[in-house]
Amino acid sequence: MVRVLEELGADPFTGKVFATPERTEERLRASGFTDIACWLHTEPTPFETLGTLETFLRTVVLGDHVKAMTGEEAAAFSHEVASRLPRLELDYVRLNMDAVRAG
Repeated sequence: MVRVLEELGADPFTGKVFATPERTEERLRASGFTDIACWLHTEPTPFETLGTLETFLRTVVLGDHVKAMTGEEAAAFSHEVASRLPRLELDYVRLNMDAVRAG
């Protein structure tokens, strides 16, 4: 997805923060949490049709990209992104956290 957005001249990180497990542990510790564990987990998310992928992209993933577009422009942009992906799938990587609030 990053490559596709870059090909289209869009910043793939618009409106996104991708904190590392290490940075997340630091933030949790600074906020008073203990017994902290943070890790990444790959979670490919498949879609059954191009249309469902386009809708998900437009309403969830590309929200910051399409908010200033007309409905027609947003649909066209989402279609273009979805059509360029190698599969009907998003390659999500989840950040998982387990921590205990001190006190």
